[in-house]
Order: sequence, then C-alpha cells, then structure tokens
Amino acid sequence: MPSETLTPSEVAILLALMAEATEVSNPELKNAYGLTLDGASRRKLNDLKLVASRRAGSPFIHELTENGWARCREELSAPRPARGGPAAGALYAVLAGINRYLEQEDLVPADVFRPRSEPPPETGSALPDTGSALPKAEAAIPTASTAGFDGSAGPAGPDLDIRIRDAYRQLAERPGSWVSLTRLRSLLGDAEHDDVDTVLRRMDRSPRVNLIPEENQKTLTSEDRAAAVKIGGQDNHLLAIEDV
Repeated sequence: MPSETLTPSEVAILLALMAEATEVSNPELKNAYGLTLDGASRRKLNDLKLVASRRAGSPFIHELTENGWARCREELSAPRPARGGPAAGALYAVLAGINRYLEQEDLVPADVFRPRSEPPPETGSALPDTGSALPKAEAAIPTASTAGFDGSAGPAGPDLDIRIRDAYRQLAERPGSWVSLTRLRSLLGDAEHDDVDTVLRRMDRSPRVNLIPEENQKTLTSEDRAAAVKIGGQDNHLLAIEDV
C-alpha cells in the first residue's frame, strides 16, 4: 500500500507526471489533463520529495523525482479508491494491467513511460511485406553500414555506439569502472548531444551497461550537469560498461 496519505488530485498529478516522463508546466498539465499543482499540494509533494518544482517565468514547472517514480510504482498495485466512481475503477483496472506487465517483463515504469520526443524502444517487429522478390529473411536484415539500432539509417546508429565504447575504453581504468559523461563527450568530437543521449539510453537497456547519477551532487560542475543524460526523469552523470 502507498505509504503517504495523498488526495486523489495529488495522486492524479503524480500519474500524469509519470505518463509525461519529463518536466511539465502547470498550463500544460491544465490543457492536457485538467490538472494543476499549486499552493498546499505543491508544497506537500515538494516536501515529500515526490515532485521537484521550479519557476520558469510565471508558471511552475514540475517533474517526478526518483521517490515520485517509486510512489507511482506503488500506485499501480493499489486498490481502487472506495469513492472514486466508475472512472476511477476503469483507471485502476488499467493501472493493474500495467503492473502485471511490468512484473512479467521485469521492468520499471520508466521503461514504459517516456518523453514524447524520445524514440520508442526496439520491438523487433517484422517488416511489412512489400512484394519484393528477395527472401523475407534477407530483406529484413539491415547492414551495419546502412542502419541504426532500430533498422533505420541515421547518426545515432551503430557507429556512434562504437565511438562511445571506444571513448569509454580510453577513459576507464578497467571494464565496469565509472567514467564521467563530461569526459566521455569530450572524446566524441562533433557527435550531436541529442544523438549521444539517444544511444546512451539504448545502451542503458543492456544488463552490462549502467548509467547512474553522481551521488555527491555538490561536486557537479555546470559542464557535468550539461553532459548528463536524463533517463526516467533522473539526470545521470556516470557510465560503466562491463563488456569492453
């Protein structure tokens, strides 16, 4: 059972922020979901360290913290509120289904809920039949020189993965040791920041690649913060690869 006593509106805010998986302003929350986080509820969720809020001009911008993501994970298995009505019953039926899927696949909510601008994870789905005379197996297999991880050509493909691994090998004392993303990015030359982020997020799904935040946030420089890659609403500053 969830440990904090939250109002239905506060729970709804947490679930909406989980679905967005990024910073969201009050106007955006209002337009998309009919919700806002202000006043006592904002202070409460901030004090509980479930939501981080900051001002951007006039409106507040909110984002789930790691505690917030954990609280939403609890909510996925919570019972339907007694006075929620049919809409709440349907919502918690969906949440229970998501919870079953996460447990079956050994996933966490951040594996499912991603920012709109982030490409979806690979699905391994078959290519549609285009009527080509080539055998299906041959037509479906991209080559390393023409395709990215998702089978599409682009700068965030296998070449950038190789460059990241090469840079890691230059910096790491041994396989599995932690390397600063600030130092890593400095070895990637003209690689676009967003392309590096995309590949790092893909690599992080491997059991032998790990990205974590710097534990002592006070030691971070502005360059360290700019070099971080955001995954599941959390800035990560250090990379370890075990199989290089």
